[in-house]
Order: sequence, then structure tokens, then C-alpha cells
Amino acid sequence: MVGERVPSAPRSFWEAAIAPRQLAHKHTFAFPQDRVGGYAIVFAFDAKQGRNELSSSTEEATGRVTFRRADCRTGIEFDIDGHLDSEFFEQPGVDVRGHFAAPASQP
Repeated sequence: MVGERVPSAPRSFWEAAIAPRQLAHKHTFAFPQDRVGGYAIVFAFDAKQGRNELSSSTEEATGRVTFRRADCRTGIEFDIDGHLDSEFFEQPGVDVRGHFAAPASQP
């Protein structure tokens, strides 16, 4: 998982989650069809826009994420191009596009 949740002090964040066993079968996941264990692959919380929650698993989400690597030892790298839709009625969605890479964190 990439991202950070801080329940005691809500602030904007995003997260991407994938199980390494999922990557054994494929590397590109489509929104909203593909999910990981029933959950969204990409999720964002926008504290500034009325505490909006945005997800790759909502009906109006579109696009894809392609994982180049996702390993607890080496880190994560992926490309994303799509639209995350709000989980709340009448809240706006957000377009997302880009590349992310980060080393694994040390325990």
C-alpha cells in the first residue's frame, strides 16, 4: 500500500494497493472491473473538497493502472491514467494521470 491515513487529523491522501499474488497473473488493471480482494486498487481522500472519497471501484470510474513492480523489498512503481469517481452523491470525481515510483520503506 502507498499512502497514509490519519484518522485523528483528517488530511488529503491517496493510496494504491495490490497483492503480489495478483501480479503473478497480470500487471494492468482496469477501472472499475478489476478490484483487489473486493476493494479499490486506487483510493483518494480529499479533505479540502468536503471530505470527498474517490475510488477506482465506483461505477463511473474509468481507466487503468499498470504496475511495473510492487514488492515489499524493492518498492512500487506504476502508471495510472483514468478517472476516480466520488463515493458520495453529488461530489465531483477527479482525473488522474501519471507515474509513481518509491522504494520500500524500512521497518
